[in-house]
Amino acid sequence: MLGLVNTVSSGSTLEALYSIILNGSDDYVDLGETFNSVFQGHFSISIWVNFADKDPSGNEYVFGSEIGTEDAIWFSQTSSQTYVFHFKSNNDEADSNAWSTGYNDGDDGETGWQHFVFVVKNRGSSNASQILCYQNAVLKTAVTGGLTGTNHAAFTSTNLFLGAKNNDGTAELFSDSKISDFAIWNALLDGAAVTAIYNSGRPTNLTFDDGGSYDNSSALQAYYKMGNGRFDDKPNGVIHDQHAPGFEADLIAANGGLVDSFSGNFTHSGGLMTVTADGNQNWNGGNVEALTVYKATVDIVSGVTGKIFIGGTNSAVFSGNGVNVRYVTTAASNLNFVSFNDCDDMVVRSLKVEKLKGFPGLTSGGPTFSSDTP
Repeated sequence: MLGLVNTVSSGSTLEALYSIILNGSDDYVDLGETFNSVFQGHFSISIWVNFADKDPSGNEYVFGSEIGTEDAIWFSQTSSQTYVFHFKSNNDEADSNAWSTGYNDGDDGETGWQHFVFVVKNRGSSNASQILCYQNAVLKTAVTGGLTGTNHAAFTSTNLFLGAKNNDGTAELFSDSKISDFAIWNALLDGAAVTAIYNSGRPTNLTFDDGGSYDNSSALQAYYKMGNGRFDDKPNGVIHDQHAPGFEADLIAANGGLVDSFSGNFTHSGGLMTVTADGNQNWNGGNVEALTVYKATVDIVSGVTGKIFIGGTNSAVFSGNGVNVRYVTTAASNLNFVSFNDCDDMVVRSLKVEKLKGFPGLTSGGPTFSSDTP
């Protein structure tokens, strides 16, 4: 994969240098957040998509989450040459009217880049919620009815996935497409703002107001550039939330540093640490937060015969000498900060553990990044 490209602008226009390519079989992005509190009120969603197939054989979900049969949100391209946005809360549905993709049965090839915006209004109490669906700044369907404000406000679901639907923890109905610039607001975008975001077919930097029709940057709740956002790490498949990108302070240093903080089965000499833990050896210098993404960077000098776990999870398995980087989503409860498993004289030069800010997206299945963008 290509290296990191940082393209921050102080104005409204930001060139989209990368998109994410999904294979339609197991690629998706876990955004690590349900956005339940956002979806319980007014909200808007914007996304750029280039579908690989104008006429898919089955439904493909661009984004979605669902829990049980009561709560769901998704956007899909159907096998009937239509697009559908679906929102269901407390077993009360508010489907948009399906609108035509404009392609015919049997059409092959990419659709070209399309921009979609979904505006959902909770009109309160027994009043029916309203859904507006835009494609390339054109209002395609507007629906009022089917979902009361009371039920709307009760929405709860699982982590939102891009490129698939999260069905109560299981990814399914994968999308064969390219995706760029996905954003969520806890506000209603009006038609002028939608047109400004479409920007005649070129994405803009949504963290800044444009001084005109788009004045909703303060309502931005999550924003993913798909490869060229600040701190995005394409080789490791990590997409930072651009409304709050970056890392918090190194937790090891905050607790006294590598050499000073470790004792017991950890010995120090010449600025190096040797781990002599035959079984599990925990360091209790602090706890990581539950269900949070951390970046762990360790420089192993020699003796790699064991594993280092971060936050009590084995998803950060280090192997091989040199600098190793892993991203870890911690368990549901706060656990030991760092644990070493079956390490036989592992020599470590440095160890850093940093919490990612915002709602970082972690890729699964091995999607790649492309310079094909809107």
